[in-house]
Amino acid sequence: RGFGATETIDSLTSTKACAWVSGHTNYTVGGTLTFRNIDGFFFRGIGAGQGYRTRFTWAGNTTDPCFLLENVGIGSTLEQFAVVCSTGKPLAKAFRLINATGNTILSSARIFRNLILIGTNGGLTDGFSYEVGSGGNTNNDSDTYDNVRVANYSQYGWHLNASQSVGHCFYRCVGESNRYGQAAVGIDAGNISAWIGGTMAGNTVADFYAVNMGAYPLLIAGVISENSTSFFR
Repeated sequence: RGFGATETIDSLTSTKACAWVSGHTNYTVGGTLTFRNIDGFFFRGIGAGQGYRTRFTWAGNTTDPCFLLENVGIGSTLEQFAVVCSTGKPLAKAFRLINATGNTILSSARIFRNLILIGTNGGLTDGFSYEVGSGGNTNNDSDTYDNVRVANYSQYGWHLNASQSVGHCFYRCVGESNRYGQAAVGIDAGNISAWIGGTMAGNTVADFYAVNMGAYPLLIAGVISENSTSFFR
């Protein structure tokens, strides 16, 4: 979809497993991009590096997410793009991950790779938000993050708020609020399993802020922390 320099997406909903490939394009997004009750789907840009070659710039309201993953399951992969916002058009959540009633696919084992989510001047509240939806507090677990950067958020880079949302693994990821936000990882319920490598920076409460993480094992290794109030709290 959209291989011109700029494109506009008002909103979309996909309920079919397919491959979405986006070009070197700045997409202005006016409403949520919803993926519902599918597994094994593929959503790919052509790069989230310097210049954000595939970019989704939020222009919607202050409460909806840019991406809603509702009962998205095993093997689904999202990679090589950026989500951008600012306080001029603030974004509550770049990604909201839930279960909902009427769906049959288990929310589990997604892959996020080579992504950048940036709030510019604190315009992004949460990067990834794991929540209890209408389908109850089940699964929404075991995701893999590889080389994902969340920056300039005003609350959390990753927010876990569902007790069954556990088993997530992170490799070479970055959570840097640059003193706009509280923590790279905020755990109100649930837990991550492992965070290996990567960098944390400028978090005003802690890099890892565990309000209620339950009795789950947690491995953190090889992480660089810069200019944060504390590393783990």
